[in-house]
Amino acid sequence: FYNASSSDAMYNLGVAYVENNEPMKALICYQLTTQANPRSAEAWNNLGVIYKDMDNLPRALSCYQSALRIKPTFPEALNNMGVVYTIMNQPEDALPYLNSALQVAPNYAEAYTNLGKLFQDAGDADKAIQHYERCLSLCPYSDNAAHNRLLALNYSLRQSRDSITAAHTAWGQDIRARALRAAASCESYVCNRWGNSRSLARQLRIGYLSPDFN
Repeated sequence: FYNASSSDAMYNLGVAYVENNEPMKALICYQLTTQANPRSAEAWNNLGVIYKDMDNLPRALSCYQSALRIKPTFPEALNNMGVVYTIMNQPEDALPYLNSALQVAPNYAEAYTNLGKLFQDAGDADKAIQHYERCLSLCPYSDNAAHNRLLALNYSLRQSRDSITAAHTAWGQDIRARALRAAASCESYVCNRWGNSRSLARQLRIGYLSPDFN
């Protein structure tokens, strides 16, 4: 049976609301979770993410700090602290948190992307590229890291014009190939499901089915 006072149930409901793109309902659920179970580091962290997305950065930091007081080696909370400090243009505060996240979780791809963004904002394109490429080695389809890498390449003093052009060309070709695979998969699904003729000369039938089936 559903127990409205269960912190686990309330937390899971918050996760469901996030997945359904209903952040305000998720916010309430996470708040209730932390009231019922103040030591839920995951709820504090998720609460911080929502406040960050609402541009309430001080409140987000407070939530992440609450998570880290409970679980000091929580990589997601460490990473999120670094992200908020980067947004606040405080790289000297962000760097230790991002480094700590990677010390705890060396294969945390997203943290490498965020570290790359920190160096990119600080004007060190080559260090940024290094971290973006590390992320891509762990997560080849990280579009955020790949896009930021291309941008950083434009500002690198170590890259030739030809290497930059080749990187952009390769990225475009990869995107095109992925789009074609997706389109082929979709077309195959539609054809197999409905069996419609693909002939442009076939007769087109248009119908309408009302909600009451009349």
